[in-house]
Amino acid sequence: MRILRLVSIGLILIGFLFKMSHWPAGSFILLLGTLMFLIYAIIYGVKNFKTHLVFALINLSCAFWLVYIFYRVQYWAGARPVLLVAFTMFVATAIVVFNAKDFKRKPTLFFWGLSLFSIGLYFTRTYTVHSFVSLNPILYSEGRTENYYEWDKQTWFLYLAKKQDEALKANEKAIEAFKKFGDAGHDYSIGGYPLIPGDATTLQILEQRKQQITDRSWDGFP
Repeated sequence: MRILRLVSIGLILIGFLFKMSHWPAGSFILLLGTLMFLIYAIIYGVKNFKTHLVFALINLSCAFWLVYIFYRVQYWAGARPVLLVAFTMFVATAIVVFNAKDFKRKPTLFFWGLSLFSIGLYFTRTYTVHSFVSLNPILYSEGRTENYYEWDKQTWFLYLAKKQDEALKANEKAIEAFKKFGDAGHDYSIGGYPLIPGDATTLQILEQRKQQITDRSWDGFP
């Protein structure tokens, strides 16, 4: 069981690194690690619920927080219901931990740290999360200058947050990235755009964003 826990945490960390660097299979590795930790938490809980209630709840609570984090970094709909479940588990676990007066063990400290991080993530705007995860200036310093799809997604998140000036700047970044991407001679498309770089239609879509942002008439991504 301990090996399953360590492997799942390792996969989660590797998945985050791959995802932020835009290396292949980053999201899959992150999903695999999250599911493995959830399976570990459920199995541990079933086997040890009566004898090790504190750790059983800590593992389950951490598992649901990790699922919530995965939803947030994937920008999936349904993150709030997952948050509700995770927060309910957090409250129940916190009560048991306080009653047991178990504050110093490593699993307990990990539980508090992950809980505080996840709650903080809830109050973090999606455009901030996306900028850090998908347009990271350190781990993705070169690729971000050509990834027009991610810049267009950042434009969408800023638009939803009613950050018009910042959305227009992100849109300019998307257009610049598209032109640089095409100039580099790539012959494949990125993300949700089925058209190859240099195609006038894709460039027109990006340029039309300006008016859509100004008129508040952009109704969906991409």
